[in-house]
Amino acid sequence: MKRISGRLSLCLAAILFPAALSAQELLSGSLSKDTVLIGDHVEWKAVFDVPSDLTMDFDSLANPVVPGVEVISHFTLDTISKKKKITRVEARAVITSFESGEYMLPDRVFYFYRDGEETDTLHFDGMPLVVKTIEVDTSTFMSPERAEGDDTPRFSDIKPQFRYPVTFMEVAKWVLAFALLAAVIYGIIVIVRRKKAGLTITGRPVTVDPPHIVALRALDRIHSQELWQKNRQKQFYTEITDALRLYLEGRFDIQALESTSAEILAELSGKDIRPDEYESLSELFRRSDLVKFAKYSCTREENENAIPAAVRFVNETYERKIGAQTEEVVKK
Repeated sequence: MKRISGRLSLCLAAILFPAALSAQELLSGSLSKDTVLIGDHVEWKAVFDVPSDLTMDFDSLANPVVPGVEVISHFTLDTISKKKKITRVEARAVITSFESGEYMLPDRVFYFYRDGEETDTLHFDGMPLVVKTIEVDTSTFMSPERAEGDDTPRFSDIKPQFRYPVTFMEVAKWVLAFALLAAVIYGIIVIVRRKKAGLTITGRPVTVDPPHIVALRALDRIHSQELWQKNRQKQFYTEITDALRLYLEGRFDIQALESTSAEILAELSGKDIRPDEYESLSELFRRSDLVKFAKYSCTREENENAIPAAVRFVNETYERKIGAQTEEVVKK
């Protein structure tokens, strides 16, 4: 009913405004190929000139379009150009067929709207499509071994697989790849063995500084950073105690890096440490824990004495070890 009333309105508008309704026009309708092979894609196109104040619409293609012709993609609209008040629009669909034969594509109708009301229709005539298959001439496949006078087509046997000769470059690239892989494996084995033997990658012995040298070097670096002067007391005491923990592990063979201050002092109680050395270390660890965990602020004097106390502890305990080793040598 809507379409009938729309066409009545269209007739009335044609009497009153003939120029306005003659503006939309079907310029061309075509197939990209009218004769194709089975499975080929065919573009079905139509080009229109449409006033800019109109919109277009169309019914979806049935699938199959006709028996034997299938839809790959439905009609879509694409603007080609715009000139003044006329827009050139292309409608395009893609179809195909997998059955040989001659087909007649159906007519298509395109609808035009102004402000939501249908104002006109254009008919897009259907067109023929020929789909062909590839002809197989069996006579060309007759076997040469036939009895005289026998014209019956016979297919030849399948030829055996052809093997191309191996070239030098094909062999060379595999040899090179295996040689490179062998070199990498050999290098890894050598590095692992040297590491287990305490050697560097080049085969030289790894020189490890004694614990007291490592600790004194770290304490000297902390002193040069002037951390407590920059109000970074927590970092200052953390680095001092870390240097001492590393020294205690190497000098007294205890697990100091992962232990608390109380656990370290408990393990040192049975070691070769004088009471004054033990008390100095205990005071340094206690003060460090207060700074790190209780937000204690040390005095200037405490800060100035921290590194000298740590250096003195390292030197005295290491010198005692050297003295003990010297006595053992003398006794022998």
